[in-house]
This record gives sequence, structure tokens and C-alpha cells, in this order.
Amino acid sequence: MKLTKLSRNFLIVLGILSVLATLSLTQLKFDYDFERFFPVDDPELEYYLEFRENFGNDNDFSLLAIENNDGVFQEDFLLKIDSLCRDLDTVAFVTGVMGPTRLSYFVNGPLGPIQAKYMHVDRPDLYEKDSIRIFQSELALNNFISETSPAVAIMIQAEPMLSKVKSDIQAAAIVHTLEQYEFDRVIKSGRILGQKHFVEKIQFELILFTLLGAVILIIFLAFTFKTFWGVWVPLLVVGLSAVWLLAFMTLAGKPLDPLGTLLPTILFVVGVSDIVHILSKYLEELRWKKPKIEAIRKSFREVGLATFLTSATTAVGFLSLNTTTVIPLREFGTNMAFGVLIAFVLAFTLLPAVLILREKPKIAEQSFHSVRSFVFLHRSFMKMLRHQKSILFFWIVVVGLSAWGISNLQINGFLLQDLSKDDPFRQDLEYIETNFSGIRPLEIALTTQDEGGLFSYESLLEQEKLENFVKEEYGAGFISGPLTVVKIANMANHGGDHSYYKLPESEKEFKKMKSVLRRIAKSKMGRNLISEDGKTGHFSAKLADHGSHFMMGKKLLLDEFNESLNKEKLQIRLTGTANLLDINNEQVTSSLIQGLLLAFALVSLIVGLIYRSFLMVIVSLIPNVIPLMIVGGSMSLMGIELNISTAIVFTIAFGIAVDDTIHFLSKFRLELNSGKNYLYALKRTYLSTGKAILMTTLILCSGFISLSFSSFASTFNIGFFVTLTLIFAVLADLTLLPVMLIMLKEKFRFGKSPRKVEAERLSSD
Repeated sequence: MKLTKLSRNFLIVLGILSVLATLSLTQLKFDYDFERFFPVDDPELEYYLEFRENFGNDNDFSLLAIENNDGVFQEDFLLKIDSLCRDLDTVAFVTGVMGPTRLSYFVNGPLGPIQAKYMHVDRPDLYEKDSIRIFQSELALNNFISETSPAVAIMIQAEPMLSKVKSDIQAAAIVHTLEQYEFDRVIKSGRILGQKHFVEKIQFELILFTLLGAVILIIFLAFTFKTFWGVWVPLLVVGLSAVWLLAFMTLAGKPLDPLGTLLPTILFVVGVSDIVHILSKYLEELRWKKPKIEAIRKSFREVGLATFLTSATTAVGFLSLNTTTVIPLREFGTNMAFGVLIAFVLAFTLLPAVLILREKPKIAEQSFHSVRSFVFLHRSFMKMLRHQKSILFFWIVVVGLSAWGISNLQINGFLLQDLSKDDPFRQDLEYIETNFSGIRPLEIALTTQDEGGLFSYESLLEQEKLENFVKEEYGAGFISGPLTVVKIANMANHGGDHSYYKLPESEKEFKKMKSVLRRIAKSKMGRNLISEDGKTGHFSAKLADHGSHFMMGKKLLLDEFNESLNKEKLQIRLTGTANLLDINNEQVTSSLIQGLLLAFALVSLIVGLIYRSFLMVIVSLIPNVIPLMIVGGSMSLMGIELNISTAIVFTIAFGIAVDDTIHFLSKFRLELNSGKNYLYALKRTYLSTGKAILMTTLILCSGFISLSFSSFASTFNIGFFVTLTLIFAVLADLTLLPVMLIMLKEKFRFGKSPRKVEAERLSSD
């Protein structure tokens, strides 16, 4: 009676707290800021932040590409483009708009340089001459007018470092402005518009995967327990775990990013695993005709230690993500570990309270030996006994092939790797990359010790070498830097003739254009490329995104090239957001591998302390390391490379996969401690724990595979490859693990002999 009253009061308090937690979710925020993926406490980041203070951010803009099927040089089209640029000037937080109708070049007049238009929008009779001039210009072609498609580009410069709120306002205003015009095709890109797109997808996928996870749980819980009771009880526990976790994040002011959308789904499937083990044991005890309260106590007592261990190892797997230097990964790991802790606490408080208040389920009246899973597992166990050597040989071959595949894995990442190929925003970016100068920025900081600064002729000669190197090695499209200002001045000094868009061939000729150069250097363009003292400058280029492996290889060549420069005249240093992401991809992938090794060590320590057996540590690790090797080898065969979104799979999968092994070994030890014969204890473990392992793996796989429907590559990879890992893990647990236990029978020292159990029973009597 006391237990019933206590359980009822506990549920009332828990219900009130859960309602408050649910109401707080209305304040949940969403965000996507790719700069949060920069490595913290890194000297390259510190240098970039200083560089950005002087020359601005390389991604504070939106880029529009607009097609006209009849061709670019059509009066009505160009008039609309010109009008659109004027309207975009009025958009909030916009500092400048540059489009093809606003392009100009300098011509040296009697009173100094004057600007001349590339396009005469209101003079169709000059369009032919305008087009010839544009197609001769490195500044205009493939930067604002495409050479390969009938399209133009408009760049919208935003105020530096806009907040998400201001970015959303600007993005909405840009979209609204575009809706006032009719164009054949509009392609949108850039951080401002991209951030809005990402946040909308995050919100959609949070709802999608939460609902999908709940539906999957309902289906498989109904299949497992074949009763309404067996569905709503586990669903209540894991559902409240997810609500409490999101409420905690809301109160802590932590927004959801793409990884955050995984939290409810992963918590659903991970949290329900321990509940299935507890309920399976509870039903098993009821089938052995135990009273309900005694069945509850024994279930939690026998499964309790294993459940604690599995929660601890799962949390360790997620916490190992804190070895990285990336804040979103750290937060994801910490939040998931906290969520696992919440699920564990509710499983040992809410679940027993509900079981006490509920009547004994009718499914418990079903005979243990009539359960289909019992028949299947009995046959599987007998086959395992007959084919031990074949099973061992099979896994040895699999390990060898996997090791060979892993040796061919390489680290590589792309700017667009987190978007699926059919994502509209990714397709827009690929269009920009194909038809304009490229989407990947190459940023290089220039410094000199020359008294004449970066505009000294000797320094300019070194800069010309750099420009040629970047064109040859990187395949760069549009390039700008202090040398660009000199080329423009030289062209202006020769009446705007584009054949003079180059460094003067001699220092004597260069000195003739010094007055023109000084005036152009004071323009907005010049101020963005060189500092006031002329000693530091900004060199940038647009490239195709060939991946971080390509860029890191070129970085080595750039370092070699740097050694060939006259250091007094020019020093260079690679910087920029793309460079930081490349460095981050290399460092994070390596640190995630280190985190996985740390997870191995911590799990080994936990298992070793509990079982006090080094051999038990080895036995618990092998069936869970092999699936990780198989997945690594599979990635290699599928042509998938290691990056942040694939390396994270291993740490998550290990922490989850090891749970079933621990449940198996824990049950095996209990059976041995009860005095059963070694082989019979193994059989009882196989039949009893095997069903729960199969059911939890089925639920876990179904939950994770649903994530493969995500348009984010990181989410897809986690869903697909964790599922693959769990499939191989359950195969290893039900084939390799029992074979190892049989082979190592004489080596184990835990468990009590039947004689000792009988002696303890007689002494207690």
C-alpha cells in the first residue's frame, strides 16, 4: 500500500514538472553559424580574427545569379537588373550592391582618373561594343557576367558580422525584393541567405525526426510486447527524457543546430534500449510465476548494474566528442550524455512507479517456451555450438578485409559536404561554381618590409609571381590584391585599354603612372586591398571546391613557394574561413579518433573495475571494435572519406553498440553466480538476453536508419553508418562473443561453482 501511494505521489510531482518543461519549449531557438565550427584556441583562428579587423569578413555578402534565356544583352533584362540593384540598395543592413550595370573601369582624364561604364544600359546600339569590352575584362568576365551561361551576378554586401536576427531580416527583405520581378531563373547563395535556409531545414527536421522516431518506437514496441501497455510505458519514459533535455537546453539559452535535431531521435532509441531489457526481464520473472512486486524488484536488481554500465558507456561515447576543438560537437556530446543520464534516472524512478500502479500484463501469462524468439534463439545457439571454428574463421577474414579497407581511407572535406546533392541551396552553389569564378575563397595575407610598401615595384614583382602560382596550381578564377589596383591604374593610364591590365614591364613605366595609382588606391576598392601605411594587404581568389585534401596538398606547395620569395619584399600567410575549415577538418578527424581511443580506455576501466578481470575487458571490446573496423572498411569501398560528419559515427556507434555486450556478460555472470554449469549458464544467457538484444537492436537500427532521410550529410552519415555498425555488433554478440566465452572457459575466474552455491545455501539454512 505504501509503495502504491508513494508511486502515485511521485507521478503527480513528475507530471507537474513535465508540463512546465513542455511549456518552456515554446522558447526553444534554432541557429546555424558555420563559424562555430572553427577550432577554438587555435593560433590560425586568432590570426584570422586580427586580419578580419583590417580587411573585413570574406562571407558577409549574398550573391544572386540571374539568367535570361534570350541572352544577357537585352534592354528589358538589363533595365530590370539595374532597377533591382537600386531596390536592393534600400534593404536593411546593406552597405553596397554591385551588379553588371554598375561595373566601371578607370580612364585617366585631364583632371585625373574618371570612371567609365562597361555597360550602357539605355544605349542598345552600344551593346555589341560593351560585350566585347566585357569579354576582354578579367574583372567582369565570370565575376559578374558568365562566359558559359546567359546569366549575370549581383553581389550584396552586408554590414560586418550581422546577428542572426538582422541576417534573417535582410534575407527576408532580399527575397521579398526579388519577388517583385520576373526572371527566367534566380540562383541565391551566400552566408546571409544560406543561414536562413539552414535554420528552416533544422526546424523541419527536428519535427520530422521526432515524429518519425516516436512512430518507429510505437511500431516495434507493439511488435515486441504485443500490448498497448508495452507501448505507452517505454514511450512515456523516453518521451519525457527528450522533453526534459530540450527544456534544459532552452533554459540554458542553447539553440538547436543541425546536430541538435538528432537529440530527440537518438535519445528515443538509446533510452528505450535499457527499458526493453528491464521489461523483458520483468515479463520473464512473471512467466516464472513470481509475484508482481517481487518480479519488479528482481528485474531492477539483476538488470540494474548492466543498465548503469550501459548508460555510463553510452555517455562516455558521447562525452568523448569533447576531445575536439569544435564547439557544436562538444555541445552535442555533452547534451546527449546529459540526456542519457536523464533517461537512466527516469527508467529507475518513473518506470517502477508505473509498473507498481499497473496490473500484471496479460502477455505475462504466455508460456516462456512458446515465445517465437525462444525457438529462434535456441536453434541459433545450437548452430553456434556446431560451427565454432567456422564462425571464428569468418570473423578473422572479415577483420583482415576491413583492416585493408581502413588503410585506404583518406581525410577530406568539402564546403558543401553537409548538404545533400538534391538540396536546392547546394544546387544553386554548384551553379555559381560552374558558371562563375567559383565558390571557395582563397585568402592570403600580404606583408612587406620594403620602405615603399606593397606598391614598390620589387614587391609587385613578387606579387605577380604569387598570382601566377595561384592561377597555375589552384586553377583560380577571379583574383584581387594590391597588384589588381596597379593593373587597373596601368589600364587607366592607357585610355582604358584592357590589354594593359597588367604590371608595367619596367620600373620606369611604373613610375609614370604613380599619380594615377595614388588616386585609385584611395578608392573604396583600394582601401579594401591595402592598409593605410601600405605595408599589409589582402590577396584573394575564387576557386572550385576540390576538397580539403586537395587544399592541404596545395598548402604544402604554397609553403615551398613562400621560401622562394624575397622575404624583404613580400611575406605571405594563408588565412580565411575556408582555410580554417580545412584545418578544422584535419584536426577534428584526428581528435575524434583520439576520442574513440579514450572511449575504449574509459569503457575498459569501467568494465575492469566492475568485473575485476582483464580478460573480461578484452572480451567486451572485441565484438564492438570489429563492427567499427567493418564500417571503416565499408566507407573505403564506397569511396567515402573521413571528415567531421563521418568520423563522428565511430564514437557514437561504439558507445551504443557496447551496451548489448555488457548486458550479455552481466547476465552470464549472474547465471554463473547462481551455480549453473558453465555451458548451461551461457545457454540461459543466450536465450534470456538474446531476445532483448535482438529487439533493442531492431529498434535502434530503425531509429537511426530514419536519420538517413535527412538532407544534412552529417545526419545521414550518423543514421546510415551507426545502423550498419549496430547490425554487425549484434551479429558479433550472438556469434563471436559466445564462441570466445567457450574458448576461454578455463581462463575466467568469476562465478561460483555449484558446490559453493549449495554450501552457501546450507549455511544460510
